[in-house]
Formats: sequence, C-alpha cells, structure tokens
Amino acid sequence: MQTYKNLFASTLVLACTASTGCVFPTAATEDETDTDGETADAGTGDGDEAPGSNADDGPVSGDAATETDGGETDGGETDGGESTDGGESTDGGETDGDESTGGDESTGGDACAEGWGDCDDDPETCETDLTTLTSCGECDKACDYAGGTNECVAGMCQATVTIDEIEDSTIMEAEPDTNFHDGLSLSLDAWPSPDQLFYIRWALPEIPVAAAVTSANMVFDCFNTGGNVRVKRVETDWVTEDVTYNDQPLVNDDILYQVPDQFGEVLVPFGAALTEWRNGEPNHGLRIGTDNAAGIAFHSSEAAPLDGAAPYVEIQFEY
Repeated sequence: MQTYKNLFASTLVLACTASTGCVFPTAATEDETDTDGETADAGTGDGDEAPGSNADDGPVSGDAATETDGGETDGGETDGGESTDGGESTDGGETDGDESTGGDESTGGDACAEGWGDCDDDPETCETDLTTLTSCGECDKACDYAGGTNECVAGMCQATVTIDEIEDSTIMEAEPDTNFHDGLSLSLDAWPSPDQLFYIRWALPEIPVAAAVTSANMVFDCFNTGGNVRVKRVETDWVTEDVTYNDQPLVNDDILYQVPDQFGEVLVPFGAALTEWRNGEPNHGLRIGTDNAAGIAFHSSEAAPLDGAAPYVEIQFEY
C-alpha cells in the first residue's frame, strides 16, 4: 500500500512539472519560509499589497506584482537603466561628480584682475591693460582731450590745461587815470582804502560738458608779502590797455576766495567763478584785492620774458 502511495505522489509531481514547468516543491518550515529564504507566497494576488509598497498607491494587481524573477536588483543595478557608483548613468547624461558632458562648459567665470579687462570677446583672457590712454577704466575709452595733457587715473581720464596767455593790469587810486598794463608787477594795497588792485582774465578752454572740474587755480609768483588775497568776479567788460582806477568795471560783491600770501608760488583758486562761466555767465575775469595795508606784489604777465615768473592758470578735470 505504501508503495502505491509513493508512486501516485511521484506521478502528480511529474505531471505538474510537464504541464506548468514549475520547480519541485521544497519542504516548508513551520513559518512557511523555504530554505532559500523566500516566503511560500512570494507572488502577490489580486488585492494584496506587495511587501514594501506604499499603501496610498492602492492595491497592486497580479500583473503588476513584483517577483524575484522580474526586474533584477543587485546593489542598485537595474536592467532598465544601469546605474553605477556616484550616479553615473550609461543610458542618460553621464554624470561624474560636478562634471557634466551634456551641459555648457564653464571657463571658471572669474573676474579680471584689477586694472585688466576682456576686450576681445574671449572669456578665457583678460588681455587689455585698462590703465592706458587708449583704454582707461574700460575697453576703448580713450583719454584724448586735445587742449591739454592727459592721464588715466583710477579708471578716469584726467586732463590738465595750462593757460599762460594772461591779460592783467594794476589800478591805483593815487594815479586814478593811469593805466599800468605794461608794468612788471601786480600790486595790492589797502591803505587808507583798497587803493591798489589788479584785474586779470584769460580765455576759457573748451571743457567737455560732462567733465567734472577737480581743481582750478591761478598761480602767482609773490616777491613781496603783506596780507591776504581776496578774489571777486567781474561782471562788466574792460580793456586791458584802458582800465584805470576811475574807469574800472563792476564786480560782484561776493568774495569768492580769501587766501594768505607767501613768498614764491601762491595758488589762488577760482573754481566757483569757473562754474558760473560754464553755466553761461560772461567771462570778464577776476579782480584781486586785499584788506591789508602792508602791500603785496606779484610778477605780472609782462615779466615772462625777463624771469619766467609770470602768472598762469591751471585747470584739471575728469571725463
């Protein structure tokens, strides 16, 4: 009897194998886990939730159930898109650290060193010196003011204009109808009143409208000191060869500058007057006086052929 029972069981196993291709069943343990570590119910049925799935995703159908013989997973490697260490994908854009072969190539993007610029549209070079007269502070910005000397200073063009064609003349209360335009000195005195004054003027240079004046000075050579120097703007015209104490032009009462005199070079600023002239006020020059009685004397424009100590004007501006 036992022999027939064993034969019948063997026949069933062979029949199952021939028709379904199933593997021979193995002996199950008490918790129904086979010796290979797989559960007896590895495949999920309709309505059953696959182990490890998200419950919010709903029931998993039998056709979509994951089996151990399906997509093979071994340490992160899948048949549907092989992934290697570091996120490199052989099917997609290759990624290795920060380098991407599919993106734009970067040259670093660092700014040029101070004083240098990229002026040839080659992002890998900063070939242009931006401290020159042809490229001052930026590409192709030329310092080319024709009326003076040019420098490139801190990225700005700086022009210096020197004017030595000066008209000047002293007037004296003691000789009210005498013209002193050909004298070798320009005299100031104020005893008992401002009895010695002088007038001075020059032609204005062409200064670009957008330029910013940084300094404007009359430069005198003083050979006799005696007090302060006061500057007023002249409002009416005058003729150098004709101006006298009794025939002198009108001046604005505002004292633009008051500077101490000294031996040698004296700088007398006139930036405020220059601003008025650039804004449209007529340029009739300046009147120079003093409120001291000791007497002050500068070399005049007539002194240039003798000792080179004639007054001149220096204007600096940036553009």
